[in-house]
Order: sequence, then C-alpha cells, then structure tokens
Amino acid sequence: MIKISLGTIKDRHQLPVTDYVFNEEIKDVTDVEKIQQDVDYYFNELNKTCNDKVQIILYITGLTVVTLAIVKACKRLGYELIAMHFDRDSNTYFGQKVL
Repeated sequence: MIKISLGTIKDRHQLPVTDYVFNEEIKDVTDVEKIQQDVDYYFNELNKTCNDKVQIILYITGLTVVTLAIVKACKRLGYELIAMHFDRDSNTYFGQKVL
C-alpha cells in the first residue's frame, strides 16, 4: 500500500505532509465546481503514478469545501482516506478513518 500524507492548501498551516493538493491560496472558496475540478485533476495525476492500493492521510485545515472535494475524489478512485484532526490539548493529531 502506498501511503501519502497530504495537506489541503500550502502555507495555511505547518503540517507534517509530503505534498499539498493546492500550492496557492484559492481565490474563490464559493466556486465549488472549480475546486472539485482542481482536486480531481490533482488526484487523476496522482493515480497515474500509483500501481498499488493508496491510503491518503489528509491533515484537515478547516476549509470544508476542499476537504469534501478530496473525500469525493478518494471515493471515486477507491482510495483509503484517513482524516487527521488537530488536538489542541495534546498539540498532536489524531486519525479518523473516512473511507
């Protein structure tokens, strides 16, 4: 299984990830169709390089429209998805299996 740690948008938060779905700020967070297209493009390109089962470890940063677009893309591709949430009390992340 290929495990990939992802953040949603680069430079929003410091995250222990290897890549980001978006490398720059999203100009219109209400344009859910454009966001979904961009997410689908990212995951379609990723899928071209993966010849094995894929587990996405997604660090959630609060922009729900992006998170949901990623969930839809992972479901479509059959990827396992683990959402990582920040725990302020312990200053660590905890996981939630989504798909």
